[in-house]
Amino acid sequence: MAWSTDGIWSGSTGGTAKTFGRTDVGLSNDSTGNTVVVGKKVTCPSAGTLTNISLYTKLGANGLMTAWLFSEDGANNHPKNKLATSTEIAVTTVAGWYNFPISYILAASDYHVAWSANQTHYHYFDVVANASWVHSPEVYPNCATPLTALHTHENKNISVHCDYIEF
Repeated sequence: MAWSTDGIWSGSTGGTAKTFGRTDVGLSNDSTGNTVVVGKKVTCPSAGTLTNISLYTKLGANGLMTAWLFSEDGANNHPKNKLATSTEIAVTTVAGWYNFPISYILAASDYHVAWSANQTHYHYFDVVANASWVHSPEVYPNCATPLTALHTHENKNISVHCDYIEF
């Protein structure tokens, strides 16, 4: 076990596997194209190592998706700096929980998770005021840091959660 030069812990921490975010599936779905990054604020309750972002999704045709972790702006409820990028994964036209492997050392804090695809992608949600956001234009696989312009809040509590190993 050791810290890498980019702040990522490698090896087993011997901690407890935990989850934060939404683990049930929303009753509605909506789609966005490959020029949009969609995201949601999440709160990590304790320090640990992020291992996975899970999103309930599907694509219009088989394709690729990537997820990102961002810091919290603090002032505007927006994402600020990109902290980590997941492994790019294959996603199909079948709706389900898709896992994006990712690694980052988390503090107990607010973060934003975000995702995009190389084509039309769907997200599942229930209506909750200002629960998510979209950012455009960002053509997949690009995702700027910091995300600064063309931010729109949406009333969608999207089905996405993070898995981590608590210290």
